[in-house]
Amino acid sequence: MLWRKHYETRILRDLPCPVTQLVALDGDSKNYESEVWIGGIGFAALAEQEVWWRLFQSDFPNDERVRRVFVVESADAKTVETALSLIPPSQSSRTLLALDLNQAWQRALETDQGLTALIEGGRIPLAMTGPPTEDAWELFHDEWKLRT
Repeated sequence: MLWRKHYETRILRDLPCPVTQLVALDGDSKNYESEVWIGGIGFAALAEQEVWWRLFQSDFPNDERVRRVFVVESADAKTVETALSLIPPSQSSRTLLALDLNQAWQRALETDQGLTALIEGGRIPLAMTGPPTEDAWELFHDEWKLRT
C-alpha cells in the first residue's frame, strides 16, 4: 500500500511579519502597501509555490505585488545563483530573498512547506501553508481581490 502526504491547507490570520531584511534578485526593492508573498523555507517548497503562482497568474496576471519569496539564512552569491536558476528570468524582478536572521519563519514552517501570505504594513492578515485546496484558493482570491 502506498502512503501519501496529507493534503491540507492551514489557514492563519493576523500574524506579525518576522522578516528582518529583504533582498530583491534584480536589485530593486520596491515595497507596496499590500503584497502577496508566495514562498517557503529555502528552495524545498518550489513545487507547492508553483501551484500558488499559477493560480495568481491566471486570475491576477502581471500583478507586480504578487511576489515569490525564498526564506534563506544568507543572500550570498551561491544562494542568489540558486534562486535565479530555479525561476524564469521574467520573474526575477518579482522574486525576493527574505533573510530569516532570528529563524522565526523556520520555527513556524516545515522545511518543505510552502507559505502564501498577504502582507500589509508589517503584518500578515491572512496566510496559508501547504498546497492550495479549492476552498483555500477561493478565500485567498477574494481577500486579495478586495485590495486590487
